[in-house]
Amino acid sequence: MKKNLFITQKAKITRESYQIKISTEENTKKFPISLINNLYLFGKTEINRATKNFLLSKNIDIYFLSYSGKLQGILTNTIFN
Repeated sequence: MKKNLFITQKAKITRESYQIKISTEENTKKFPISLINNLYLFGKTEINRATKNFLLSKNIDIYFLSYSGKLQGILTNTIFN
């Protein structure tokens, strides 16, 4: 079952094969792409272009929010496969 992934602390998000790697100062976690429905990024998070493009190719939308939760933008795939 796919779930939404919420990143609520300062983190760097990259791709490793078919996983998303979330690195913070404290630790690193990996999540299989097949389990992610949407990605929600709060506050100061970094995500590179290759990771964004990969997520979009898998129809995973990326939501950018402020620390307080105010929506700042949405990156979505507008090309229907």
